[in-house]
Amino acid sequence: SAVASLAARSEVARLEAAHKVTKRLEKSLTETKADQVHSGGAGTPFKGAGVVVGVIDYGFDAAHEAFRKPGGGPSRVVAFWDQTAQTGNKPAGFTYGAECTTAQLTDNTCAHAAADSHGTHVTGIAAGGPVQGTPYLGLAPEADIAYVHLGTAPNAADDNEGLSTAICDATSFIFKAAAALGKPAVVNM
Repeated sequence: SAVASLAARSEVARLEAAHKVTKRLEKSLTETKADQVHSGGAGTPFKGAGVVVGVIDYGFDAAHEAFRKPGGGPSRVVAFWDQTAQTGNKPAGFTYGAECTTAQLTDNTCAHAAADSHGTHVTGIAAGGPVQGTPYLGLAPEADIAYVHLGTAPNAADDNEGLSTAICDATSFIFKAAAALGKPAVVNM
């Protein structure tokens, strides 16, 4: 009953009724035209090989099929740092957290417990490889992956409150890992 009076207000530019929204992640490659890059529509086909996709986020299922080489091969995660870990080997040049090797990730012996799945979701969109029985594929499914599970700030109100210095450290970690491999990197935070 208030729609007409709301529509008459000067600060209202448009009103729209609610409509159904469905997940359409399987269309992301087409919508972003990444499918054309994958197929070589503008030249050489490219799916991210030779690049490191870095992600700084919370919660990552490093054992997920989307982050392994095709056919259940070894992990595509070339660098992994859990900034919240209290035990384990600290990454070179840093005084906190623990780093897992690609071998640990491949063997599922990395101590990181993915209590959240947001980082898995984001990394899947950026660099997830094919998963049997699903239509989803990341934008760079052949890229190597570097992941940092962001640490929480001291006395944080919740687990999603980090420090800007930890984000800077995470970015540095990712670019150092890529440089050690002689590859360029891109980082999603």
